[in-house]
Amino acid sequence: MLPGKDELIAAVENANLRGSRERQAAQYKTISKQIKTLIDNSDIQYFLHYQVGDKTIFNIDKSRQLAESMAWCRYIKESGESLPGDRILIPD
Repeated sequence: MLPGKDELIAAVENANLRGSRERQAAQYKTISKQIKTLIDNSDIQYFLHYQVGDKTIFNIDKSRQLAESMAWCRYIKESGESLPGDRILIPD
């Protein structure tokens, strides 16, 4: 016996959702690879040696995290500049 209408609709929705999640994961992986290429060692060094008074503020792990954040910002800025029409405005 064939499945009912509701079962078929649920199966299609589940397949679409699974496909959507797989596409989203693949997109995230691709973007993450691009971000890794934008991480600049000079940013890590900047944060590593950043001081307030005579006290160094960030350790190496935090400096790497902040450099990666800078890379994400660069990626977003470059992506926004390549889009036609309305853009995200990020001042220089």
